[in-house]
Amino acid sequence: DDDLKQIINTYFTTPIQPPLYTSFLSTSRTKALNNQEECYESDLEESN
Repeated sequence: DDDLKQIINTYFTTPIQPPLYTSFLSTSRTKALNNQEECYESDLEESN
């Protein structure tokens, strides 16, 4: 439990500057979402 408290304390006391890996994750996630939308649109065009 002490470890968990320490992790939570560290998590909440760190400034809200996102670490590199989270910004990387969010950008790659956005790219993935954009790719999905493009695929979806091309599927719609083919089905018409």
